[in-house]
Amino acid sequence: MIFRGKLCLSALILVFGAAARLSADDRLPSLAADGNIVTGRLDNGISYYLATNSSQKGIVDMALVQKAGRADEGKRKGESIVFSRGVLADLPRFTSPAPFEYLQSMGVFPSELGYMHVSDDATVYSFPNFMVSQTTEAVDSTLLMIFDIIESQSSQSYRYTPENQAIIIAGDIDASSLVVKMNMLSMLVSRRAMQQREKDYKWMASDTVRFRFGRRHEGAACSLTFRYSMQRMPEDVMGSVQALVTKRLMRELGAVIRKRLSTGLREHDIAYSGLRCVYRNGAEGPSDESFSLSINVDRSQVAEAAAVVGKVLAGIDAGGVAEDEYKDIRYETGTDWYYVQTELTNEYYVDKCVSAFLYGASLASPATEKEFYTKRNVADGTNARLLSNFAAALLDKERNLTIECRAEREDSLRLAILDSFSSAWPSAAMPKAHGADTLSLGMHKKPVKLKTETNEPMTGGKMWTFSNGMQVIFKQSTDDAGVFAFNFLLRSGYARAKGLNPGEFAYLGDVIGVCDIAGMTGYDFSEAMTANGIELSTRIDVSDISISGSAPSGKMMLVLKALMAIAYDSKPNAESFDYFRRCERLSDDMDEEHLIRRRTIIDSLLAPGYEYIPSKKGNELPDDFPSRADDFFDAVFSRANDGVLIIVGDLDEIALKKLLCQYLGAFKTDNGTSFRARTGYVAPNGLRDKGDKGSRSYMDLAYSLPINYTAENYMTASVAAIAMYRAVAAAAASAGWHSSWSNEFVMFPDERMNVYFTLGMADRNGLPASMIQGSSVDEVARRVNAALSRLAAEGISEQESRTFVSLFGNTLKARMSQPETIESMLVLRYSYGKDLMTNYEDRLNAVTRDKVNSFLALLPKSSGARHRVSGPAEEEMIFDPHMEDPVYVLPDSLHIGAGEDPTGMAKLYWRLFHGMYEDEPDERIDITTLWVPEPIPDPSPEPEQESEAEPAPEPEAEPSPETEPAPETEPASVPEPEPEIFEE
Repeated sequence: MIFRGKLCLSALILVFGAAARLSADDRLPSLAADGNIVTGRLDNGISYYLATNSSQKGIVDMALVQKAGRADEGKRKGESIVFSRGVLADLPRFTSPAPFEYLQSMGVFPSELGYMHVSDDATVYSFPNFMVSQTTEAVDSTLLMIFDIIESQSSQSYRYTPENQAIIIAGDIDASSLVVKMNMLSMLVSRRAMQQREKDYKWMASDTVRFRFGRRHEGAACSLTFRYSMQRMPEDVMGSVQALVTKRLMRELGAVIRKRLSTGLREHDIAYSGLRCVYRNGAEGPSDESFSLSINVDRSQVAEAAAVVGKVLAGIDAGGVAEDEYKDIRYETGTDWYYVQTELTNEYYVDKCVSAFLYGASLASPATEKEFYTKRNVADGTNARLLSNFAAALLDKERNLTIECRAEREDSLRLAILDSFSSAWPSAAMPKAHGADTLSLGMHKKPVKLKTETNEPMTGGKMWTFSNGMQVIFKQSTDDAGVFAFNFLLRSGYARAKGLNPGEFAYLGDVIGVCDIAGMTGYDFSEAMTANGIELSTRIDVSDISISGSAPSGKMMLVLKALMAIAYDSKPNAESFDYFRRCERLSDDMDEEHLIRRRTIIDSLLAPGYEYIPSKKGNELPDDFPSRADDFFDAVFSRANDGVLIIVGDLDEIALKKLLCQYLGAFKTDNGTSFRARTGYVAPNGLRDKGDKGSRSYMDLAYSLPINYTAENYMTASVAAIAMYRAVAAAAASAGWHSSWSNEFVMFPDERMNVYFTLGMADRNGLPASMIQGSSVDEVARRVNAALSRLAAEGISEQESRTFVSLFGNTLKARMSQPETIESMLVLRYSYGKDLMTNYEDRLNAVTRDKVNSFLALLPKSSGARHRVSGPAEEEMIFDPHMEDPVYVLPDSLHIGAGEDPTGMAKLYWRLFHGMYEDEPDERIDITTLWVPEPIPDPSPEPEQESEAEPAPEPEAEPSPETEPAPETEPASVPEPEPEIFEE
């Protein structure tokens, strides 16, 4: 019996009918592989996975996967990392430049894990984002490097035999041509006897609950996680429909738990944040599968929260899920399956192929999975019984359960949590949470006439104007059959809000969610919407308010009634607001270094004194905030004709027009004309820099350049942003840091293009042995500044211009047909008057190198922000307390050019491996204390910091016994300091 507990194959067949038929050996059938993926095996045993991805033209990702990790190292502890770091530094066919230098020259930079990652059972090298439109030799040269890695390592250890390795290539490729090339290159790898990989996985059931404690930063918040472990699915059935069945049941169980638990916590007045349920399946790693429930609560209520969790889980275990409750979650969980991921990234394909090679996971396409989930017609009662049996087999008071707690200090938390959870289990079960009755929304019919009907010129859809002045744009799209997206956009935002204090604007959208709506609390209203598969979100900026979301195609009437209830049948609820406020404070406490908080800091530096920054600042909201916000919403919704209702999706046009004529008359309208509010704020030029101390080193960076928001400028600036990222990423990678970026055009406070960068230290174990990783955030800041200074002065080449234009154009083309892109473009057109869609290809072709370089030349006069966070000083060590005879493996020869190894790290790895210290005991290096010195500090004065804390002095570097004393001048590998690119 493959399913655990009370589940069996016959139940699955009953549920999924024709979608799943038993094969001859009584197993569920395998899923058909994605037609874009070609798999095979070379003559020497190396497997390959080639994924053709039309969504990322001009880009290729490559990876090498090895079934060799920490768990099978035997007595040679640490060799996996040493092997991997070594080959990234030196290979027989990549001596000058070194492998990692070649990768960086191709624009392939380390991720947060570096260039490779060693886990218990595998080593994965990741080489993403080759721009094949820039050089046609990139893939060929990297394939040569990969085969060189395979040959070098397979000759050193039986664990790296060719049969244990797979090459994965995804993106803009010709699969058949690559197969020919790989067959030729495979002759570089010697055939070796097949080494059977031992399966050391053993399922260890537990009859008693386990408790784990971990410390977190100072604060009153605690995080609780309740994790149930399960025996992992056998590899030979990982690619069958069983994996999809389990995934669906886990998602439905998570929805039931979230609904019941959120209701129970509110009833007990326990504030919480971060409530989530996560299923970790066998395709994500070699260990047990697991289902976990996580939540953040105040320390003073941690025992009460554990008791509520116990009651909820016990209630589901004992009483199951009733048919009416299953109906409430069916739409909520089912609608998600309708949204097919149309813009598939290369990273998606690489991850999928890695799981397939290591664990036998399915290679089915998202469309195949969607069809499996949506093409079923089974009674809710049958599904409810199956889910109940599944939950009973999983949930238990103690069996296979681990409870984890993270807090500032442990004290008596262990005893309090375990006692509360255990005592609550046999008590009366929590009442089931049901979606509220949508009949309370009323009918609200008030007919209007369709006044005019025209073609919408940008999308080819329809624009309807009704007799009360309301406008609707409809674009039929069957890309996501069975669902539609909507956006009710009104031209009124922060700038028209009266009586609000600075810092309160970002919370306006939250107030809607905690008002009473149509006689229901905001929480019950939200449950009623999700029970019908309707997702709602509110966005408010300086000039607009938008209520958007998605819904099943049969729920258009309910969406209209919901919009009217929000607009005209809502009122503040003091009790709900206070509960929200306490939950928000808790969220602030838990998200100390969350990207949202970091974005708030960088936005504040970018536009100092600007009161309409959309990021939340953890403000203490006063009691009267909901009533003041309500005045704003009353004014906004009294002019429903001052905007547009956008509908994109799978709807019948005639039926939709009829429905709109019945209901739109109930919206309030006004004959006044709208105007675009302006704040009068002008962002100052120059760099605003802030330095802080933290638990780890990272840097956030932003540039804001004034530019008129036209289609031509949008294309030019977007191409320039790619060039900026390449410069920043290359500078960060030279110090062993990873980076990511985003860009956006903004209309307020004035028209600008903002580019954001996030930089941090990559995992040192994933970097080449000879690469010097700097822990000094100030040094990285100087390198980035120098790179951008050169970019502003020199610009990009003609070849780079063509490459970046092609890359951006391919991305636009892949997105233009997607409903979410169509919706966003319509918002720009009818809110801001910006048409970026019409003839976009002609406008993109008009982008030239000179135009891009003219934009980049504005960098010295732009507005900038930099937030530097310095963590504790880190030293690179080679240390394993269990290693009696260390083994360091590098190739037989070492080729290092002048100045390429200033710290001697590559030379040290090579000498240690070849035992050159065995006869020189007096000169043996203590490898347990080895560290790499920081680059020589810049003698120029530091930028003024806002923080008062002075950075700790860097330790002086001791010269290595195998290297010459450090010269008095700065090493050639560290760029000379340059002045900041910003001019006041």
